[in-house]
Amino acid sequence: MGGQLLQIGGKGHHQLGDVVHLTITGTVNSNTASQTITNTAVSSAADEGDTDSTDNSAQVTFTVQEADLQVRKLVYRSSGAAPGSSIVTVNAGDTVTYTVIVINGGPDMFPAGSVVSDILPGTLTFGGAWATGGTPGNSGNAVLWTLPSLSLNDVVTLTITATVNSSTAGQTILNTAAISSATQGDRGPLNNSDVATVTVSGADLQVSKSVVPGTTVLPGGTITYTVVVTNNGPDTATGVVISDTLPEGLTFGGVVDGSPLPGDYAESVWNLGELTKGGLATLSYTATVNAGTVGQTLVNTAVISSIITEDSISNNDVATATITVAGFDLTISKSAVRNNTESNGVLFLASP
Repeated sequence: MGGQLLQIGGKGHHQLGDVVHLTITGTVNSNTASQTITNTAVSSAADEGDTDSTDNSAQVTFTVQEADLQVRKLVYRSSGAAPGSSIVTVNAGDTVTYTVIVINGGPDMFPAGSVVSDILPGTLTFGGAWATGGTPGNSGNAVLWTLPSLSLNDVVTLTITATVNSSTAGQTILNTAAISSATQGDRGPLNNSDVATVTVSGADLQVSKSVVPGTTVLPGGTITYTVVVTNNGPDTATGVVISDTLPEGLTFGGVVDGSPLPGDYAESVWNLGELTKGGLATLSYTATVNAGTVGQTLVNTAVISSIITEDSISNNDVATATITVAGFDLTISKSAVRNNTESNGVLFLASP
């Protein structure tokens, strides 16, 4: 609508007091927010003289509403949540909560029916969505939120929960909420979207194992196993548990003084806990080789059995130490010596 001349002509005879109506429809153009639009109708010609020309025109004036929808997005961990921010660090398997905030910065009302789109990336799995106003819905990871009418300074929020998928260690996950459809022009389109960032922690734990005094032992001998866990980073590993169960043929002796460091060891389980990037943890304990094991090969394995921070490289999470139990090889031999002796001139001969 704007700058258009509409001419209407035709012949007709009207009696005194007759009323005729003309209805015209038009669409308000975009980029007209806050403008005042005036539309004028004028009687420009008549078949007969008009005795009063002062009422031969009329006009209607309206102002195009102006409003500014503003979108803000926050994210936080659902467990042990810190105050919401635009970026948060989580572990694979964690549930994250997104909050999308829409504000009408005015000055006028924004009619109902605008839509906010929030498409979760494939590294997340949708959990649920609810809002303080309007109607949210989803198809898989695609969330669409239909907004209610919003007066000046009205605020509505959308909450979305999602689970961080496995195999995402070390990744940065970006999630955007944006107004995808609006029921009227927005005077501030640059604030119609916002991004929240999730960084997934990851650590590469490496396990090694050794045994002394050597790999060949005798029944009854005492050996010492040492397990070393190294965090190659890039982040701190949390909730680390190592399982180390002795094979049959060995009897646990005890933990070496000062071991483990850090954590505690009991019943074949080493609760290591937290290990920072570049950190090294050590467990040493003794065992006795049981009788009746001669000729056996005994394999002892240490493995990461539990971790909260996802281990980005799993092929170095297991280490073994192998011993072979040797036996005694005893050889018995016997010999005899014949001795001749003489007494008082008599020679005695020893018989074989």
